[in-house]
Amino acid sequence: MKIFLSFASEQRFIAEEVWLALEAEGHQVFYDRARLLAGRSYHSDIREKLEASDAIVFLVSPEAARPGKYTRSELKLAKKRWPNPSGRVLPVMLCSLRDVSLDPYLKSVTVLEPEGNIAAEVAAAIAVWSDPRLEQAHSFLCRRDYDAATNCITTLLKEDFTNPRANLYYAIALLAGRTPRNFDSRTIGKVESALDRAIESSDTQAIALRLLVLVKHEYYVRNSIHQKPPFLEELLEEMKNFHLKKADQKLLSAVTCSETALRLLIPKKYD
Repeated sequence: MKIFLSFASEQRFIAEEVWLALEAEGHQVFYDRARLLAGRSYHSDIREKLEASDAIVFLVSPEAARPGKYTRSELKLAKKRWPNPSGRVLPVMLCSLRDVSLDPYLKSVTVLEPEGNIAAEVAAAIAVWSDPRLEQAHSFLCRRDYDAATNCITTLLKEDFTNPRANLYYAIALLAGRTPRNFDSRTIGKVESALDRAIESSDTQAIALRLLVLVKHEYYVRNSIHQKPPFLEELLEEMKNFHLKKADQKLLSAVTCSETALRLLIPKKYD
């Protein structure tokens, strides 16, 4: 995708990290106004860059909202470019909502509130836009339509079997809302392989670790089956280092498990 990155100069270091993360995913990103050609209309150049883009990532901060900032002009141009911002405009909060008055145009879409690495989460959000099948599969899983999710993800995995989020969705679809305890070893093997690939990405690491903990406890421990590495205790220790994003909490609830497993997955809830 061609992506326009809008940010206040005070956030240049963050913007550069986002730019590098998006470029690493194969996107073309315009992020540096300083690279505009001398002698041309600044406003015209910005407009041309925006009109040639498929989407805009807008880094929300108090500085970006200040009168006189060019980010306000870029947002105005985005409104003309995309009257319907869905799938085109990604607002990314770099501050608390209390610290800035969010434009209604930005409020009309899902606002990304990073909980970990900003650049990685922006790249992950754009990846979903790049392949609508991921968004479709997520929607199917949230509606508990596991067959539709499986069909959607299977075709994607044939093209890229290493895609972390596709593997995460595939594992959840295979479990189909049931406890891993009653599955056969072949299916559990598929689930574990998919989760192993999902763990490789910082975007899906937190939820993939929790699902692996679920499988280890519900299938291996509860059925008294010998575990293969990584062991449950190791996963539980590693899990402490990764915070589960709000967007993935609903996905985790799509799988049934015992009360004991819930205490392992969400310990604070039972403290």
